[in-house]
Amino acid sequence: NTYKRKKDSLRAMECYRSSLKISKSINDKNNIVNVLVDIAAYYLMFENLDSALVYGQASISVAKELGNIEMATTTAHLMHNIHKKRGEEAEALQMYELHIHLRDRMLDMENQRAMLEEEYEQKLEGNLEKQRAENNLIHFHEKSLLFVLFVLILIVVLVFWRNSSQRNITDQEQLLNSIKNLKKEAA
Repeated sequence: NTYKRKKDSLRAMECYRSSLKISKSINDKNNIVNVLVDIAAYYLMFENLDSALVYGQASISVAKELGNIEMATTTAHLMHNIHKKRGEEAEALQMYELHIHLRDRMLDMENQRAMLEEEYEQKLEGNLEKQRAENNLIHFHEKSLLFVLFVLILIVVLVFWRNSSQRNITDQEQLLNSIKNLKKEAA
């Protein structure tokens, strides 16, 4: 693309062919489609319409084989422009309709993916809320259990204290009675 912008057409085509050769050698079909589209667009730009058509047809074929809707959409649009420049109105219309169909299908897929993502996020948020509610309930039960335990300990301490106080009063009364009896005996 850099060379194309600089209008260095020979260098651009050399790079495209080299990239295509490397992509074919490593069987990188996605890049093959990209390079074929670039070559077809290059030939269209210089109005070598026969070569543009050959590379455009090759690119749309590989894009369909891959099931790459985005690339097939781009290629169909390019093929529309090639056929239009060649004066082949029926083929241009056919490619334009294919471009629109694929574009709409791509948008539908994006919308479905967005809806699924939103649904997943809602479920995830719902699960998080449910987990928070369960955690709050567990926390409440823990606090309640601690409160009940505290009350029971307090009751035990109060009962022990009352019994201890009662014993002390009884012991004091016995001691006073013993002192009174001793005073009576001494008097």
